[in-house]
Amino acid sequence: HRGRPGSATRLDAVQIFDSLGGVLSDGEFVAASACWMKQIIGSLKGRAPVIVFSRGTHGNWEELAGTGARVVGVDWNVRLADAAARLPARVAVQGNLDPFLLTTTPAIVAAETGRILRAMRGRPGHVFNLGHGVPPNAKLENIESLVSAVRGFRGAC
Repeated sequence: HRGRPGSATRLDAVQIFDSLGGVLSDGEFVAASACWMKQIIGSLKGRAPVIVFSRGTHGNWEELAGTGARVVGVDWNVRLADAAARLPARVAVQGNLDPFLLTTTPAIVAAETGRILRAMRGRPGHVFNLGHGVPPNAKLENIESLVSAVRGFRGAC
């Protein structure tokens, strides 16, 4: 968030993480997770765009979109383009490079980053990101390769 001391706080964005959503059955997901995300998002009253990330929740795209989030984060265990195709066009997608790749080589990271970017070409609202957090053994040269690949992407084949 940004704000001056004593002034009303302005939120740039809010991200809600549900790292265990994928262990819930489709029937349990709404009551155990999605309804709470929807309540949090509703309480913000539109003061900030909201990103929801529910790791492993691959059968509940409609429920995630129904929370009112403007962006749905997608982990690395599903093709991002497949998830995006199942979400309404008004909902942006964020993700989903496999974090493990940051432990490999710059060439592998660049190739996989390019693959995701090409697959998402033409899909409004794609936010490139990892499919989860940065692993502790990530190599700096791989992070640099990722940033360079994203910054240099021009949509070429």
